[in-house]
Amino acid sequence: MPPRSRIETKLPDELKEWIERWLVRHHFSDYRKLTRELNRKMEELQLGISVSRTAVHNFGKSVEERIASLKKSTEVARMIATEAGDDAGELNDAVQRLIQNKLFKLVLELEVDPSKVDIVKLGHLAADLGRASIAQKKWQQLVRDRAKEAAEKVATLAKRGGASPELVKMMKAEILGIASAP
Repeated sequence: MPPRSRIETKLPDELKEWIERWLVRHHFSDYRKLTRELNRKMEELQLGISVSRTAVHNFGKSVEERIASLKKSTEVARMIATEAGDDAGELNDAVQRLIQNKLFKLVLELEVDPSKVDIVKLGHLAADLGRASIAQKKWQQLVRDRAKEAAEKVATLAKRGGASPELVKMMKAEILGIASAP
């Protein structure tokens, strides 16, 4: 496996973020100009390194692939939410399982000294995801319960006001439908 690039290993995060913004603004083109600008910035910061156009292009390609992957994931999530709805938080559960799975794979595939991986932080992240899922399910149940109570109160008031049984049924269905809408 080839060594990690200087851009990944030697540059400060702020400079990597600058490169990413530049790439997006320029639609992942003109790598020669980006390389010149980057080498000038590194010289100004006195980092003592320079990078080739190929290195910048490879870094740009990885950034572009990450963005494409995020876009695809977002599109799939929207499609699932639109087509399947999300009454019971299935989409959130799926996303959390995906993140947990990715974290686990990341830990297994890291090409760094394992002592530098903060397993505790990764564990906390996974636990936070679990707590978020539980909180979301509790909130959804609370909303459904309150909607059911409201539907019953409206039905009682409507009956007292002389509403037909069909109208009462439609009103209850509308209230309960709102509570379960995605």
